[in-house]
Amino acid sequence: MNTITVNYDTMILLLSFENVEHTFDLRDGDASDFWHSFEHKGKDYDINFFINDDNIAGASVYGTDEVNELTVIDTSDETYIDNVNESGDKERYKTYWWYNDLKNKLATGSRIVFQVKDLSDNQTYMWGIEEMLNEVNHNVIADGFSPYTEHDWFDGWVEGDTYELMSVNGKFAFGTVACKDAVEHMLEAIYRNIGIDQPENHEDITQFCYEDVMETAQDLEWHSGDVAIAFRRFLETKSN
Repeated sequence: MNTITVNYDTMILLLSFENVEHTFDLRDGDASDFWHSFEHKGKDYDINFFINDDNIAGASVYGTDEVNELTVIDTSDETYIDNVNESGDKERYKTYWWYNDLKNKLATGSRIVFQVKDLSDNQTYMWGIEEMLNEVNHNVIADGFSPYTEHDWFDGWVEGDTYELMSVNGKFAFGTVACKDAVEHMLEAIYRNIGIDQPENHEDITQFCYEDVMETAQDLEWHSGDVAIAFRRFLETKSN
């Protein structure tokens, strides 16, 4: 039986796949949506360990194909694993990757961009943390409380959740980071996982994947798996 054993405190995932064990460090990928390549019985595979919206953990193991001399996942060759043994602090693990990445960007002064969707007219905007805090603090200050700061945001409101707030323009939904920087970060993780250096046409790949994700993925719930699929589509366009 194929099984997953995960310790959220040590960030170690043990995959038992076809009676062979493989060990992964969850710090090498995204929290709650972890992708990594591995070799099994002479063949290359990818594992995707995830925690869904109902807080249920699972994993899929994919076979791979060679496209333009690069290894990409074969979504038709999938083994789903729902036999999962869990231990440790799951909630802390779920915030690990985004929390540290955003905190580091804050410390270095990098501008972090969020996609904001106005649910009254479905218009989308790109807001920085300043605009986000301005929207959040509008009612906070009116209610007589101290306004939230950047540090309050990153210490308490960890990226990945959805917020609905009332504003002068209607109701807004705050979702995952939807900027080219985030797509590029995920692409760089893909390069590392498949063991290649950054391609010379990396900027073209980033632009293609960014546009593909924005066009095809669910507005407020896209993730690194969508970027991986976009990367595969890019390779397929070059092979035609």
